This record gives sequence, structure tokens and C-alpha cells, in this order.
Amino acid sequence: MEEFVTKYINIDRSNETTASNFNYEPRMNSLKIHLNTQNTSYDTINNQFLSSKKHKKENPYKIYFPIFYKKELNNSYATLIAWIVILTLATAGSCWMITNIITSPVVNNWTILAIIPLYGLAVGLFIFYLVKYLNFKSESRTVNFKDEKVISINISKLYKSLKVGYININWMSLLSYTISLISLFVTCIVCYILYPTSFGDVITPITLHNNYTFAIIFWGCVAVVIATFIIQVCMLLGNYIRYTRIENFYNFAIVNNEEITNLKKKTNRRDALIYFAISFTLILIVLLIIKLFKRNKKTKVVVNA
Repeated sequence: MEEFVTKYINIDRSNETTASNFNYEPRMNSLKIHLNTQNTSYDTINNQFLSSKKHKKENPYKIYFPIFYKKELNNSYATLIAWIVILTLATAGSCWMITNIITSPVVNNWTILAIIPLYGLAVGLFIFYLVKYLNFKSESRTVNFKDEKVISINISKLYKSLKVGYININWMSLLSYTISLISLFVTCIVCYILYPTSFGDVITPITLHNNYTFAIIFWGCVAVVIATFIIQVCMLLGNYIRYTRIENFYNFAIVNNEEITNLKKKTNRRDALIYFAISFTLILIVLLIIKLFKRNKKTKVVVNA
């Protein structure tokens, strides 16, 4: 009897150990499965976050962009890069000129006053084209041309500016012609005052008296007039192609004719005001320069006598 009880107890203990081992392994396996499941869920969430972040940057409808929209987006980017280069060169040039003016024995304050508005204009145009590019880039991430022909705010603004673009181009070209002709006129008058000859031979002293300043100004103005004409023709042609490309995409009026007519009138008045204001200022400056040269000429004649 005692032997039987001992065997029973040993058997029971062995079974308990076996059972405990058997029950322990499934627990470990279930823990591993749980951890693996957690890791998989974390990876899935991370991938979804990265993919959603990527989708925010890339427009899924980008492949449906019309040709004109792609070209205008690239054009705004190229224009921004060009103005970054121009602003960098203007900054370097302005710093160099101001340093030379300050370190020179005679400080010319008028030169500094002339640099400041020109540099301010370059900064203003850079900011304008930067904002334009950022607006276009932001819109390109959400705009959808797949379902319908969208007319966004940027496209509407662009179309309006292109429709009146030829007015701005012609007025700015006219201003460039006027400035060049005034500069030519001043060069010839000053040269005639310094080197008196018959008025028909005004150009002759520019080359015969070895005064390279007059020669550079004179022929530089001639080059500016020719370059302005070429640029004007190219810009007018490009402006026409750009708004025609937009009109060909849409089968309906983007902006009504009355609004375009009013916009043209406003643009003409604004550009005319700018042109006459600058031209009047230049004429006053020219008269002042001629008067100063005549006074200096009389002073030299009196001293020599």
C-alpha cells in the first residue's frame, strides 16, 4: 500500500511538471505573436503616415495637368531663379559701388541716391515673383483638371495680365526709347558745347577727340534702342502665344469682355501716368545738365581770357 501511494505521488508530480511546461510554451508563443502584431501595426501606421505625407506633396491628378498649366508653372519657377541671380548680382554690384564711393576722396552722394531706388526696385520685383511662384506651387498640389476644366484664382489673374500685357510691353518699350533718345540728345549737346563744330558734325567729335565716354554713351544708346525693339517683338509674340494657349484649352469665356475692356483702360491710364512722370523728370534733369555745362564752359572761356 505504501509503495503504491509513493508511485502515485511521483506520477502526479511528473504530470504536473509536464503540464506546467506544456502550459508555459503557449503563453510565450502568444506573447511573441502579440509583440509581432504590435510591431506590424506600428509599421503599418508609419507607412500610412509617410504615404499620406507624400501624397500631400504630390498631386495625384498631376498627370492630367494641361500643357499651358505645366508651362506656366515652369515659367514662374524659371523667372524666380532669374530674379534670384539678378538680385544677387545687384547686391554684389551695389556693395562694390558703395564701398568705392565711400573710400574715394570725393564722396558722390548722388550716386548712392541713384543706387538705392534701383536696388529697391530689384528687391520689390523679386518679392513679387516669389509670391507668384509660391501661389502657383501651392495651387498645383490641389488643383484637379481630370473631372472639369478648372479656372482657379491664379489662372484668372494670369489670363487678365496676359490680355493687357501688350499694353505694358508697349509703354515700357516707349519709355526705353525715350530714355535712350534723351541720352543721345544730351550726349550730342554736351559734346557740341565742349567741342564746337558745325551742328551737322556733332557725331564727329565723339570719335575724333578720343573721348571714349561720349562714344560709349552714344553707341550704347543706339544698342539699347535696337535691343529694346527686338525684345519688344519677342515679348509681344510670347504674350500672344501664352493667352491663346489658355483660350484654346477652355471652351467658354474665362473673363467677360466688359471686365477686360475696363482693365485695359485702367492699365493704359496707369502706364501713361508713369511714362509722362518719368519723361518729365528726365527732361528737367537734362535741362539742368545742359545749363551746368554752359555755365562751366563760360567760366573756362573767361579764365582763359
